[in-house]
Amino acid sequence: MAPGRETDDVREVATEVDRVADRLRSLGAPRLQRSWQPGRPSLADVAHDLSRHLAGLAEQAAALGAGRAPAERELPRLAPHAAGDQLAVLGHDLAAALEELDTDQTSTLRTDWATEAVQALRAVRHALP
Repeated sequence: MAPGRETDDVREVATEVDRVADRLRSLGAPRLQRSWQPGRPSLADVAHDLSRHLAGLAEQAAALGAGRAPAERELPRLAPHAAGDQLAVLGHDLAAALEELDTDQTSTLRTDWATEAVQALRAVRHALP
């Protein structure tokens, strides 16, 4: 398959990103500032950590595709009401970076990273109120 053509694993990442982002957007800032379980981080913190994880996977994929080392980047912490939007942007960046890795040499990594992303997204989605 040629780079740039969406595959099932990339489509699954994009679908889960949309589901989690939509759910986060529906919660509102006051609810996002609360913990999802007693003694746990706030929902906004969980969303930020997930966004940072997806951004890291996207950077690894983009770096591999460009033949360079991954860059270390700090992800800004946005206001709680923007958690869903930040996750959507970074998640779709990951999906785009994964699409570019559709070659014989990188398809295993693409599948591994897509699986890792989907599992993380589903874990958060199932834990959201």
